[in-house]
Amino acid sequence: MKGLVIAARGFGPKLSPEAVARLATEARLAPGGLSHKLRAMERMLGQLVGGEKGISNCSSHDSVWQFEQNDQRVFYWHCAVYKSAAEEVTVWGSPLRTSGLLPRALPARHLTILSGKITEWSDGRVWPTVRASNGSSWSYGGRSSPAVRLEAETWVVEYQRSVVFEGTRLIPAAAELVASRCSAVARRARQRLARRRFHGGAGGIQANPT
Repeated sequence: MKGLVIAARGFGPKLSPEAVARLATEARLAPGGLSHKLRAMERMLGQLVGGEKGISNCSSHDSVWQFEQNDQRVFYWHCAVYKSAAEEVTVWGSPLRTSGLLPRALPARHLTILSGKITEWSDGRVWPTVRASNGSSWSYGGRSSPAVRLEAETWVVEYQRSVVFEGTRLIPAAAELVASRCSAVARRARQRLARRRFHGGAGGIQANPT
């Protein structure tokens, strides 16, 4: 109830797991390496939340990413692309191969592969699940701590909602607005990508294989 009251006053979440997954999938198609994909992600997020307030410049080569390593020796770098009191969008991963347990997080974690590949062992299963850079999206509950192996140059977009708003939904009008904005942003991104490929010809910039 508290989350709904705050949301009604205009301080609630502006995004949804589905919207962030769609934007991450579009950003994955951006030509060039990680910085190009992040720049596309930052631009689309800014359009979706109604401005660049709260958007970090993770795509800059001068940006500082935080290095994390937990007790299970999973190391990775992460950068918060967008953060508000209600929600957060981060990008994390590693240029090197790494494996171990993902740290637990109280809110549910909603993930989308931006590049690379993750092999996952969860829920006591011996047989792994492979998450590849084909727009794969999935979620973990707050108590999940799966064993994972990240291949080199694997990067993931993660969406988390504050525990205050966890389990609440956007009101129908807001949800419709988010879906409409997301579709428009994705359509413009595809048009820009098509123009670049058309004008670039054989000598244009090509996306790095992932």
